[in-house]
Formats: sequence, structure tokens, C-alpha cells
Amino acid sequence: MSKENLQTMIVRFEGALVYGRQISTSFSAAVLDCTVLWEKLGAELKLEGEDSYGVSYNMRQDGFDYLAGVALQSAASPPVGFIEQDISAGVYARCQVPALEDLSAAYSLLYDEDWAATHSKYAVSMLRPCFELYPAGYSGGRFYVYAPVDEKS
Repeated sequence: MSKENLQTMIVRFEGALVYGRQISTSFSAAVLDCTVLWEKLGAELKLEGEDSYGVSYNMRQDGFDYLAGVALQSAASPPVGFIEQDISAGVYARCQVPALEDLSAAYSLLYDEDWAATHSKYAVSMLRPCFELYPAGYSGGRFYVYAPVDEKS
């Protein structure tokens, strides 16, 4: 799918504390590395009953950190050995992604300078985590990518 066919909108996200497994990866190896991470996480946690998150953070020129996980319930503690990552409440550009094979196009759209140029009020922030949100029971099909945005001055 081309970037032009993806739907984006500005939304408010209420925030979430996510726990799961983390990797550091390069942009060229991310598809394979993240797929393997999700497979391992699926074997460790029951993912069918709740939304799942793929959180990208600590962006660097050569790569980023990625956490695959689920939201931590308010008073709960994550299982031993799992990593926590906070997704802050705020304003995000949300891209509806029709299928997993369109994920790269969604990220390209959101982080492309052309997108920012068409949104006079907002700019994507590289300083805060972005994330994928997969609905409970996800086994393919539609999901969302959220990129944090700041108001332009």
C-alpha cells in the first residue's frame, strides 16, 4: 500500500504503562528482530485478551529500542524480568494501518517531512516514544501507529 492511502488524524491518547520484552535494533534489521521478539513474547504471555503495544524509543541514527508488551494494570507489578515503558498522555498523530505489511509505509508517512509540511499546527516529536497499538485478539488486519506531536511555534 502506498503512503497516500493511509488514514491519519490528530488524537489525544490518555497514556499507558506497558511491560514486556525489549530489544535494541537497527532500522535495517527491525522487521526481523521485532517479529522474533513478538513470537517470544506470545509464548510467555497470554496476549489474546488485551491490547498489545509495540513501543519504539531511544531513537538513534543507527537504530532504536523496541518493547513488545501489554498495558500494566494500575496496582499490578510486572512479572520478574520484564521491562516497563511509560507512554505519556498527550497529542498524537494516529495512522490507521490496514495490515502488518503496511507498517513500514505508516512509519514512513508519519516521520516524512512532507507529512509535517501538510500539518501547519503540529510536528512529530523524535524525543518521545511512538507506538503501535494492536487490538485484543489481534491476528492480522487493522491496527494503529501513534507518533507523538508537538504544536509548532
